Amino acid sequence: TAMVVLDSGADLDEYITITPEDIDTLRNTFSRLKIGMALRRRDLLLLALMSSENRAAFALGRTAYPGGVREFIKRMNAKAQSIGMINTRFYDPTGLTNANQSTAEDLTKLVEIAFEYDLIKQYTTTKAASVSLSSNYFHRYIN
Repeated sequence: TAMVVLDSGADLDEYITITPEDIDTLRNTFSRLKIGMALRRRDLLLLALMSSENRAAFALGRTAYPGGVREFIKRMNAKAQSIGMINTRFYDPTGLTNANQSTAEDLTKLVEIAFEYDLIKQYTTTKAASVSLSSNYFHRYIN
């Protein structure tokens, strides 16, 4: 998800509003990101990578390309193929659905390529960060 967002060239400082579509109804994971909150794309990326924030990951996939999540998933699968992940198929931007398929060998390729992205490397190794969730509320996320 992070690589495809960064490949999109989408403005990382653009504010993205969390919508009901971003709610995980598959596994009902908890999120501090409430409907109507607006965060910068870079903050959503940080939360997705550092804290496995599924609502942030879905919002990123929903907004990175015209065509929404459907187009984003196509791009995820195209990216996987382009880096040699021949045994991988993605069905959502969060990784929560059991339909997603991969192998250990393919995931190793993914990690190797992901660490060529400076922002991914930085965000996945960040130990903690305070993120503004509203005009008067910062939450401290820990990796």
